[in-house]
Amino acid sequence: MDGNINSQEENKDSRPIILLVDDEPIILRGLKEQLKLAFGKDYDIEIAEDAEAAWEILEEYVEKGIDIPVVVCDQVMPGVKGDELLIRIHNKKPDIRKIMLTGQASADAVGNALNHANLYRYLSKPWDSNDLILTIREALKSYFSDLSLVELNRKLETTLLYNRETVVPISKV
Repeated sequence: MDGNINSQEENKDSRPIILLVDDEPIILRGLKEQLKLAFGKDYDIEIAEDAEAAWEILEEYVEKGIDIPVVVCDQVMPGVKGDELLIRIHNKKPDIRKIMLTGQASADAVGNALNHANLYRYLSKPWDSNDLILTIREALKSYFSDLSLVELNRKLETTLLYNRETVVPISKV
């Protein structure tokens, strides 16, 4: 694989993104195909072979205002490790659901991601396809439920402020 970023077609830029990060191209391709079958109707799947490429994708889509509800990341990669990337992602976009998919993560690395990146789930390689799909489906549901709650709370605050300003106490009538 020549580049580290696999960009989608320009006309699909408004769909939410599921970001996959792994330094093994064969695993990335397999994951991408599996997730395209399960989620490709509603989500674009982006892949990155290292933390820096993943960060570039994240920055690009955040700048465009496009949701990245889920990141699935390997732990053991050259350079920046998965837990470090997930912490960095959490610091920028804490609402993203972060899933570690790895066969070689130490307890310290998983603990680091749990404690500092709010890791949504840890899955072992080789993964069970049904478990992976279910985990991502639940992560997506959680992400969008939280977004809906934030929006409903914003509307409620606006309504309360409006009502405070427009309601006239009975004693003043």
